[in-house]
Amino acid sequence: MIDTKALINDFDRVSELLCIKKVSEDTLKALKDLAIAYKSTKQELESLQAFQNKGSQKLGLWFRSDGCQDLIDDLKSQLDENKKKMNNVESRLKTIEAELENLAYTIPNLPDSATPKGEDESDNIELKKVLEPRIFDFTPKEHWELGV
Repeated sequence: MIDTKALINDFDRVSELLCIKKVSEDTLKALKDLAIAYKSTKQELESLQAFQNKGSQKLGLWFRSDGCQDLIDDLKSQLDENKKKMNNVESRLKTIEAELENLAYTIPNLPDSATPKGEDESDNIELKKVLEPRIFDFTPKEHWELGV
């Protein structure tokens, strides 16, 4: 799977490398946008969770110290509203994460910088040849026939 951090931080280099593997720049831009949306939504959820944790601690302290009932009721309503926001953001985060994973799995890994550009394997460069292919006086079996 493609590294989304590398895609966000160095989009031009990643898109140049993946153009060798015929990945469109539009697809990469969509993936980058999804990765940024995922990151910001996750940060939003974490800040809501931090507020929830701090508010719950305060609420517990105020209950034990017999604090002002008006403050307790106000904090309870804030925490209830915050829980609803957390649920909405969490469901949005799951949706974005699923879209991000689906798109990221369709994109190949980054090729090595020495990989030649080409349409298929016929454009590859032969670096060295070890031995010559054997020539048989019979038709050899396919690999799947040998295991039977």
